[in-house]
Amino acid sequence: MRAPRPASERLMARQRHGIKPGFERLEDLLDRLGRPERDLQTVIVGGTNGKGSTAATLDAILSAAGFSTGLFTSPHLEQPGERIRINGQPLSADAFEELASRIEPHVDAAGATFFEAVTAMAFLAFNETNVERVVLEVGMGGRLDATNVAPRDAVLITNVALDHEAYLGPTVEHIAAEKAGLIRTPAPVFTTAQGVAREVIHAQAERVGATVVTVPGCDASTAAATLEPQDLMLSWRGGRLALRTPLLGAHQVGNVQLAATAALHLGVPQAAVQAGVAATQWPGRMERLDAGGRLGQADWLLLDGAHNPAAAEALAAALAAFNGTIAWVAGFSSDKDVTSIAQALAPVCTSVYATAASGAPRSLDPQEAATRLQNAGLRVDGAAGDVGEAVQQAAASHDGVLVAGSLFLVADVRAWWFGRTPPGGLRLQ
Repeated sequence: MRAPRPASERLMARQRHGIKPGFERLEDLLDRLGRPERDLQTVIVGGTNGKGSTAATLDAILSAAGFSTGLFTSPHLEQPGERIRINGQPLSADAFEELASRIEPHVDAAGATFFEAVTAMAFLAFNETNVERVVLEVGMGGRLDATNVAPRDAVLITNVALDHEAYLGPTVEHIAAEKAGLIRTPAPVFTTAQGVAREVIHAQAERVGATVVTVPGCDASTAAATLEPQDLMLSWRGGRLALRTPLLGAHQVGNVQLAATAALHLGVPQAAVQAGVAATQWPGRMERLDAGGRLGQADWLLLDGAHNPAAAEALAAALAAFNGTIAWVAGFSSDKDVTSIAQALAPVCTSVYATAASGAPRSLDPQEAATRLQNAGLRVDGAAGDVGEAVQQAAASHDGVLVAGSLFLVADVRAWWFGRTPPGGLRLQ
């Protein structure tokens, strides 16, 4: 039995208060903590999909260059300490509890939200360990995200697509404006955004005097499908730099190129860029687990947190060349566009098994998910509340099993697969 961690549990309970735009509470909290973010050398990474992969790649590159690093990402998969990594290592449960306990009176006094409190914890942890470089993944949007209070040496913006429309606006142009809100100073901007989103980003950069470096990225709909590590060439100062990434899926090419280009512009040596890209790990995002006979007919599980149509399209492109039957173990948060996600994955999935993540109040009931999937034209062969049962049903008669639709679901399946206790506590953000 684990020791009680009351401060952490009270912190996680703050998720119930939801998302509250504005910086007043966070500014108050950071004042109380002595403004730990002001001395950090920081790169901020925003966008719709791929910002976590990009942030993890950049962190690995900076580490390979010899810097001590801090990485802040969200959400966590299994333990909240994963959100705050120092030199690649997540905070232990005890360290997370100690930090949560220490700042709790200030969080209460400021009335800070969950995400604001965890962001402040990250700033404090990075400041107190004197890390030399910090990479911050934006939580949602950008303009009003808690990470946007930090100073920045560079801003990275990945692709921009529809997601979180209730908070960010109904169109790509609206959402791009929120992402472009990260551009507040003349710090250089690097982006793979295309179309109207890129225009919005350039306009905001021009307003504050920032230069924009556009990284071509990769069109997942036309790139070669692959479930293997990828070799790519990066154009740099009239030459080409060969990179090899363990991240799967053609859509990751653009994310790797974005992180590598920013690192090179920031003065990281080419050899460190190559080493960091090769060493990047980002569990739960196009993560392949070899079944090795453990799951009946299936040779592999592929875990991916794809939870919006654009991410589902990229995932489908990566699976298009697979010669075999694929069963999709699907679970969603109730506010997601299940129909569009399902339509994107339908061409590569033989059948679907609906389930739901535990401890996530927004999870869509498996039976309701099954109905929506059927209405979208997919064949649903099962609906189970237990994720392990759903995976075993799917693996019994298919060559591969895809787990996608929610990062919370991916976390539950990873815990089940590795024989660990499922993630505990409330999971909303």
